[in-house]
Amino acid sequence: MAFLYYFEFLLFILSFLTLKCAQTNLTIVSNSFFAVYNSFGLKSCAVEVVDVQHTCSSYLKCVIKCSAAAGCSRCNYHYDNRTCQFFTKKTTFKTGYLSSDLCISFQKRTSGNEPLNNEWSSRYLGCYKDIYSPKDMPYWETRVYDLTIQTGWNKCRIMNYTFIGLQYGSDNFCSDTYGRYGVGAGCTYPCGGSPVEKCGGYFFNSVYSVCDIGMYGLNCNQNCSCGPQCLCNRLTGFMV
Repeated sequence: MAFLYYFEFLLFILSFLTLKCAQTNLTIVSNSFFAVYNSFGLKSCAVEVVDVQHTCSSYLKCVIKCSAAAGCSRCNYHYDNRTCQFFTKKTTFKTGYLSSDLCISFQKRTSGNEPLNNEWSSRYLGCYKDIYSPKDMPYWETRVYDLTIQTGWNKCRIMNYTFIGLQYGSDNFCSDTYGRYGVGAGCTYPCGGSPVEKCGGYFFNSVYSVCDIGMYGLNCNQNCSCGPQCLCNRLTGFMV
């Protein structure tokens, strides 16, 4: 009987230590890293060349390994094959959501970094020329003095467009096509609502996609049939 009580006591201690260990791991993750999601709340992984790769039984162990590795600023964890990928040579990342890939990414917290910064860099399609008439993009909202990439994206998202064009620091365009006047180099104006972001120039559009590249749908959670690096109409899925 005494042995049984002793055995139960050992099980209690073991379960307590296991719980404390799990809580400690969760604390390290939440305090040091944030999970990367796109604007639709979908898990987005870094689409870059991997520096280091391991096998881990859980995403927690993957993040713990990254936190202990020199220079590791981001890690991907693939649930399907338990692969943990480290990125040690970059501080900015392109990200993307693929419905066929069970993956989540964690980025190291730094002063002022935001989960959406990487999202916008991955959706940026370039700087394109515009003219007075006809405009490159049909929907046009002017004098949006608090314009940011986020507010421009939200307007075009609600109206079910595929692309966003930001111009002159305060003009917001939406369309399902872009670039009829060619590539430009004048997207130097700061956004009215965020001076650290660029919102086009005088007759130049900073163009972004509403969905991650290779995705379409109202919630941007369907794969374009033309491949993961193509652009397709947000509603039809046809290649643009």
